Amino acid sequence: MEHDHLIGQVQHRARLASRGEAEVAVRATLQTLEERISEGTYQNLIAQLPQGIGDYQNGSEIDRRRPGERFGLDEFIERVARRESVRKQDAAIHARVRA
Repeated sequence: MEHDHLIGQVQHRARLASRGEAEVAVRATLQTLEERISEGTYQNLIAQLPQGIGDYQNGSEIDRRRPGERFGLDEFIERVARRESVRKQDAAIHARVRA
């Protein structure tokens, strides 16, 4: 699957108005996953995604010497919502979309 195809699928399945919104949703979800899971697991995940998608890594300094930060689903959705600047209900839908 190519980058454009994946973004198009996310846009369609999440019923987003633009490809730009789909890019933001994917980026927000991946950056939050990067905080939540271990470095090795995250690297395995992005290695399976189209080229360019893995470039969405979080710009913040994450201590990779320890496992991912522990937080639940509600916190995950809250973080995605903040990154996307959308309501939690919308972020929950966007974060669950599969391409």
